[in-house]
Amino acid sequence: MPDSQVTNGHSGMKLTTADYFTKINAFEYKRTRPSDPLKIEPLFTLDLPLPVQFPSDHYSSSTSPIDLGIAGNSYETLMNYGDSDVRDRIATIAVGGIAASAGLMSVVASLSKKRAGDGPGLAEQGLVAAAGVGAAINALIPYAGAYLGAVKNPKTALLFNGMNLRQIAYQFRLTPRNEGESADIQSALIILRQSMHPTYNKTFNSFALDYPMLFTVSYDDKTSKVMGYPKMDPSFLTDMQINNAAAGNAFFKNGLPAIIDLTLTFAEIDMKTRESFTGNYNKDMRSIDEFVTDKLRELKVGP
Repeated sequence: MPDSQVTNGHSGMKLTTADYFTKINAFEYKRTRPSDPLKIEPLFTLDLPLPVQFPSDHYSSSTSPIDLGIAGNSYETLMNYGDSDVRDRIATIAVGGIAASAGLMSVVASLSKKRAGDGPGLAEQGLVAAAGVGAAINALIPYAGAYLGAVKNPKTALLFNGMNLRQIAYQFRLTPRNEGESADIQSALIILRQSMHPTYNKTFNSFALDYPMLFTVSYDDKTSKVMGYPKMDPSFLTDMQINNAAAGNAFFKNGLPAIIDLTLTFAEIDMKTRESFTGNYNKDMRSIDEFVTDKLRELKVGP
């Protein structure tokens, strides 16, 4: 930050005078329910130099594999037969397995001889039949492996659990030119430290804590937004690391550091969905191709 000049502004602090800079807005968490829109009313703005290196724009989903196993095999067996003969065929497969579950097999066999209106309902019979198939297959697995050289198909499927909340770390190097600039940087760091912590609730005192401040991160120049680099929507500041000896023991005569490395990690509070990127386009049933084409026109890319 060789050309930096720290000046206090009415809406916050400016720790750089460069043409391009990082803008951090801080505001209170005001939301009655998680689904309500946030009221973004910045209480203060902090302008920092651009990061040492722009972080990657990262998105990831939460998935987990699951082995459907016997339940999957049983379900597929049921689905392969029509309602008219499903009970007879399932019972034959189940009873023909091994008598490891003889009691259950006999129930399945008796159910297979009943008409739909005579005994338990078809849905109930189907469930019992499926359980019988599962037990039979389970009992046969060791024999199949030993004699046929085959193993049970695990029926592995991938479950989608949701999107992970975005989290991005920004690294800054602050190089004040004099003692006054270094003091102002320390004041800004104190504000960030205070803002990332909760506070006692005014109504319930120490029984409850109010949420910390929320932040947004973007890149600006003196005339417009800088596009193409990862910004953060409303986020908590989850981690803050300050290294006042980034270049060794370099400090001014008053003891304040001459070079400060600052790492800020922000985590968004809301999960991203497709609508997060298409805005109101989904309401008009616009296709993703149309949306991308319009965005490229805005950026003056392509025809």
